[in-house]
Amino acid sequence: MTLRILLINNFFTAHGGAEAMLEGLYHGLQQAGHKVFAYACQPMEGNISHGKPLLDPDYIYANYFPQTPDLEKLSLPRQVLQMPHTIYNQHAAQNLEAFIRHVKPQIAHVHGINRYLTPSVMQACKNNALPVVMTAHDSFLACPASTLMRGNPGTGQTYCQDVLCSTDKALGALHAIQNRCLRGSLPKSAYAALEFSARKWHRLYQIPKLYSCPSQALKHVMVQAAFPKDHIHVIENFVDNLYFTPQATEETAQALLAFGLTPGYFLYTGRLVAEKGIAELLEAFKALPEQRLVLVGHGTMEPEVQAACQASSNIRLIPFQPKPVLKQLYAGCKALVSPVNWFEAFGLTLAEAGALGKPVIASRMGAIPEVITDAHTGLLIPPANAEALKAAILTLANNDALCETLGQQAAAKTRERYQLATYVQRHEALYSEAFAMLRTHAR
Repeated sequence: MTLRILLINNFFTAHGGAEAMLEGLYHGLQQAGHKVFAYACQPMEGNISHGKPLLDPDYIYANYFPQTPDLEKLSLPRQVLQMPHTIYNQHAAQNLEAFIRHVKPQIAHVHGINRYLTPSVMQACKNNALPVVMTAHDSFLACPASTLMRGNPGTGQTYCQDVLCSTDKALGALHAIQNRCLRGSLPKSAYAALEFSARKWHRLYQIPKLYSCPSQALKHVMVQAAFPKDHIHVIENFVDNLYFTPQATEETAQALLAFGLTPGYFLYTGRLVAEKGIAELLEAFKALPEQRLVLVGHGTMEPEVQAACQASSNIRLIPFQPKPVLKQLYAGCKALVSPVNWFEAFGLTLAEAGALGKPVIASRMGAIPEVITDAHTGLLIPPANAEALKAAILTLANNDALCETLGQQAAAKTRERYQLATYVQRHEALYSEAFAMLRTHAR
């Protein structure tokens, strides 16, 4: 059945992992014969997506996109003034209602809408009798800070396994304030807690007929936050087809020369932030001077990483790279390392490395054990444990045969489970089930 599908997300630009999934779904559904529309915020001067091209350069409906400021760049007083709009964006709802009347979609698929579009867009869909399904890409439906980490990053955080802001009926989001969960800031944590409480009060996130998320781990968190278990589908993320293309050894070696690299290093790619285990990573490689570490990315811990590079010749930092270059960096590594200290809803870089036949060392946390099978496609270690990380590094460094076996098994698992075609088909099934629910309720 050919459908007219409306995809709704804060950004329709190359912004992050959720947008990468959105782009693949947008084009994949089109290739499957569906008519696909997108609704997002309008790129503007000062907007977080300013200067980035739309995921579809030929998209003709961007005039419906509401303009929104970059909230991260506003002072706290100005953020407070914006709060009514970050809880319920009336302008976004009005524009969407006009857009729905214009293009007449049959179903809306909502993705990330927190603080920018806001759940006002789901009310707009409901006002127009448009059925809604929703994908949760992270834990924002259960956690004010969207991290599931409790405490001040400066003094140490712990994994909030009990999802206290959702499960503690007495204190609720006050836990986020008490523990200063958002960047260690009391005002920012209070602001996030107020937004979170407003979400639970207005109940607009209960509008979708069905939900999806990329892992069983995130589904469990959503169930803890009182979303109906039987209405949540697990649809794992996909790996870009680029990473499934065989890589010539000579081409990789030539590409690495541009960075002064030779194959055989350990690779980290992602944000340089505390919750990604950067401190433990640097500690481990400082103690292993014969093993090389290449980090690709940027973030708040960049000064610490640069200092480590100056102090230790076996540590290198490279800025974020486009996918074709990143593919070469994956291809040249011995293994990927991802010693995260927080809840990962999926872990896309782990699957990308697997597609190229590389084993992974990663923390046993969140959805990571779903992507990495211990001693089969990689090695799992306890989080925040530099000693365990060092032992895993040495295990792979000293055993090329094990690396080869784990890498081959990782490639097979990735090809079987994380294909774009499968991702699209599972969403088509999600839409079909939503329509079936509507027909059942109409009887």
